[in-house]
Amino acid sequence: MKKTLLMILAGFFFMVLPGVSIFPQNGLSVKDIIFLPKEFYVGDQVELRISIEEEPGQQLVLPEAYPDSVLLEIHDVTMSRDDGLVELRILFTPFAPGTRSLPAIDLGGAVLDKVKVYTSSLLDGENVKFQGIRKPLLVPGTKLLLGIFIGFLFIGPVFVLSFAGTIRRKFNLIIASRRGRRPGRKLLKVLRELAESKDGLSSRQFYFTLSDEYRKYLLQRTDIDFLTSTSTDFGKNLGKIIKDKAFVQSASEMILFSDSIKFGGVTVDSSRKDHDLDIVRKSMELIEKSVEEKARRKGPK
Repeated sequence: MKKTLLMILAGFFFMVLPGVSIFPQNGLSVKDIIFLPKEFYVGDQVELRISIEEEPGQQLVLPEAYPDSVLLEIHDVTMSRDDGLVELRILFTPFAPGTRSLPAIDLGGAVLDKVKVYTSSLLDGENVKFQGIRKPLLVPGTKLLLGIFIGFLFIGPVFVLSFAGTIRRKFNLIIASRRGRRPGRKLLKVLRELAESKDGLSSRQFYFTLSDEYRKYLLQRTDIDFLTSTSTDFGKNLGKIIKDKAFVQSASEMILFSDSIKFGGVTVDSSRKDHDLDIVRKSMELIEKSVEEKARRKGPK
């Protein structure tokens, strides 16, 4: 309302006193000023048209460079002449609301200065205050996740302590089981190699490797000294682990037979070698089952 009243009074003044310069400038006689659009806001692109009457002998020229200002930016300045009047068109963008002065523009010996530019604000006439800095918004679910995390910090240690013994026993059982299977994997590898090369090995070489690896496996898996056991002691010790008496008897006979070949020079065919390989393989399966069942019943300390 205040701005409209001022514009009406200014128009009346210039109607009463025609021919008087709107703004007395430094060596310039400004006759008219028009803003397009008439009302503009921060960030709008505005065209300012200024009609100037050149004095005798005066020759206005365009500026070589546009003045800098943090409050508005001048994009372009053009000039045209008609009936002794010079029309200056200035294209600019304001960056701040309120009344500001256009930066001084040198037109070649004469300076366009003190041209007032009023930039409207969307907050004019509104009782609005600037809002303070708000707290950062939280991502949805952040409070829930934070609550779960804090709850885990309190409940987690109690849960771990409650099941620490069980977890440790299970872990030790897994480690012991994996460690205990190493002798079995090694023996299976030897049995596969003997099965593939049995025809190329002498009976003595074959049974020397078979019985020696079998005894090593039994020692490592049961902690019973099978390496130095005689054929008779071998059967007694094996019977402590394997309850199948018939199978224990077959395994003991295989050990006795292998000793006779190693020291007696007896030659056997491939079918007998395959038979004894099966005995060792079957023995390993029974021992693995027996040892693991015993470990589960006892449990690691």
